[in-house]
Amino acid sequence: MKKLLVWFCGTGTQTKDMEFLYTNSEFDKSYIIDGVGTKTMTHRENTLKESETWGLKSWVNSTRNLVFGYTEETTIVGIDTLIDTLVSDLERLATSKEQVDLVIGGHSRGAAVGLVTFLASLNEQVTFDIKSANVSDKECPQSEESSWRVVKSLRIIAADPVSGRQIDSEDTNDMFGVSPDMKLDDLLLCLRHSLFSQVEQFQVYIYSARFEVRNAFRFDSRWFDFVDKIKEDNQSKIVDAHLLIGGFRHSAMVSQSDELTELYDDLEPDLFMNDLNIQKASPISLLYCLVLGADEASIEHIYTQLRNRELLIIDNINDDSAISKLLMEKTKTSSYKYFNFDYFGFFGKSLSEYMKELPTAVNEKANVFINNRYLFR
Repeated sequence: MKKLLVWFCGTGTQTKDMEFLYTNSEFDKSYIIDGVGTKTMTHRENTLKESETWGLKSWVNSTRNLVFGYTEETTIVGIDTLIDTLVSDLERLATSKEQVDLVIGGHSRGAAVGLVTFLASLNEQVTFDIKSANVSDKECPQSEESSWRVVKSLRIIAADPVSGRQIDSEDTNDMFGVSPDMKLDDLLLCLRHSLFSQVEQFQVYIYSARFEVRNAFRFDSRWFDFVDKIKEDNQSKIVDAHLLIGGFRHSAMVSQSDELTELYDDLEPDLFMNDLNIQKASPISLLYCLVLGADEASIEHIYTQLRNRELLIIDNINDDSAISKLLMEKTKTSSYKYFNFDYFGFFGKSLSEYMKELPTAVNEKANVFINNRYLFR
């Protein structure tokens, strides 16, 4: 079976920043889409608009996208990159009667916007209008797209999806025609019964950071609603959907500096991690195992270690230990070296401040969420 990876990078993140996901891995091919605001993406957007690709104007366009997010050109460029390569590769594999283990994922805006608009575009291939869909009353049409029939296993991974300067269900990203009212469970159900009806294993992983101090980096509302939906329905629609929580910064699962590696120094790897040459359980290694398709026992083992360690550290955040001091410092807005004013969203109460106000009873802690992230789960 061939293994293919599609990954939408977060804002300002380049392909090379995500090398840990696909270098020396088991993937036969990877399709990595640079994040909005990167030099590569801005150049391609400007080329599409036939505007200047150098000098002040290029810098202004790049800076604008870093703050406000996806433009229509960003989405077109990203989807065009995939359609030109992924579909032709699937057609070639179908001709040779290969089977495919496909992973589609993203981080930050890459998960909240790039991943979602790509899935919605795939849904359009089967001529299904997501704006007026009523999947409870109407069966989704079956796909006739032969190139996708080779996909036998599909993992969708949303790593701390964030839209950016989001207000309720509205944000400053161009969503390429995707309605603000579109529900992810409806979209995924349609894909499950149409383009991916032949898939034998269909999994969805939502990997949320445990905490993010910046208010404007709130967990995406569309994915947050999906998390609530799978809890209510006991995953009845999506069949195999999971919420995992780890890390105290938005990019903890994709960046060593944001991972705060010292918090996990003495956590031991299991046999699966040893085989992959992973040194320890950490937010990054958990994402790596999700992407590579680790067995459930290994994922559960890593996740249990992370969760237990993080909950212990949270409860002791105001003590005088070196670990607590590190966490206190890195969960303040001042730890982000940008312009620190509310227009960019770099305002928020520190974790230490929150802990002085939050309930101590176990049953009350379970439902505490900050910026749409569950702190104690």
